[in-house]
Amino acid sequence: MHKLNRHLWYILLLVGIAVLLFLTSPQPTKIVQSMAETLHQKKTMIDEENSNNKSAKTPSKKLRSNILVMAGARTGSSFVGEFFETNPEIFYLFEPLQGFKKYTFQREMSTGGIELLAQIYRCDFANEYLREYFRWKKSTRGCPKLNATIAAHCCREANHTATKVIRNIDIRDFIPLMQDPGIDLKVINIVRDPRAMMSSLIRLHKSMWKDNNEWTNVILRENDLDEQMKSVLIHYCDHSLRNFLLKSADGIFSPWRKNLLILRFENIALAPKTYARVIYDFLDIKLHNDTLDWIDEHTQAKPMQAQEANTNRSYQSSNFSLLRNAIEVVTQWRKKVTFDLVKAIQSEKVCRKYMQAFNYTLIQNEENLTHGDLF
Repeated sequence: MHKLNRHLWYILLLVGIAVLLFLTSPQPTKIVQSMAETLHQKKTMIDEENSNNKSAKTPSKKLRSNILVMAGARTGSSFVGEFFETNPEIFYLFEPLQGFKKYTFQREMSTGGIELLAQIYRCDFANEYLREYFRWKKSTRGCPKLNATIAAHCCREANHTATKVIRNIDIRDFIPLMQDPGIDLKVINIVRDPRAMMSSLIRLHKSMWKDNNEWTNVILRENDLDEQMKSVLIHYCDHSLRNFLLKSADGIFSPWRKNLLILRFENIALAPKTYARVIYDFLDIKLHNDTLDWIDEHTQAKPMQAQEANTNRSYQSSNFSLLRNAIEVVTQWRKKVTFDLVKAIQSEKVCRKYMQAFNYTLIQNEENLTHGDLF
């Protein structure tokens, strides 16, 4: 302020001198021009100084990333979601659309669902559905006690926002959020071997009606792939293959290729730190040490530790455990299905194409089912 006053007095003095010279000089025009140039130079100096002071007081705002984990049911998306839940710089919401429509195994994304995600990425939780969502979601990292008001504050304080959705797996549905310059959505699409996915999903479906433990080690057969489960399978293969082709080929999705990352769950499970870095590099965000620590804690467990964790209140069902032995996770399904079920899954034309696109090896006989590399 002191410097600014000094500059003003200097300008006023120059103006006074200019007026005096103009009245007394025989060549007033040249003098006025010279004084005008001096005044212009001084004004430029003041403007630059004010601009520098303003920049110093107002630090540049970091670019915010908005992230969506998109996957089918039982494909490892909850595990990947923890890569964001465990990062203190990210505000993460687990399946915020879960109750938006009546629960079914297949759901097409509605316009209302897209609008709801847009509100989440803008940290606007005034919507009645979101208010209800935060009534049953008690906490998230950095927000131990949640309601819509507190959640909105925590969201705005975080550097980035991430969510996870399952079953809504048509990447075209999310183009409006990629087009929106205020959101610029980045999508991580997790895919999985459909034979492993169906082994897990059929068990989950049956356990809803019977004791969960009864289905943990049951050998599944072809007749367990009923019409409802077959419909889910075809829907999953069809949409996942379509996403892969949209990402790969020129066409309507080309402008947003950079916004989509497709990863196989098996690769993530076997090398979680490597693929956590791949994901964070894609997002151009620094991988946090808390996330690396979480990965160590949840991927180096021995089978007995995992079993004990699954009896803990935090892991009420082994179907939803996040404490994993990586090799078992990607191979154990092969011991729990018959070859006739595998053949039924592989015989679906779209699933066969999907498996070929993602380099999953087709099983040719019963010996291949339990021996050999499948990916």
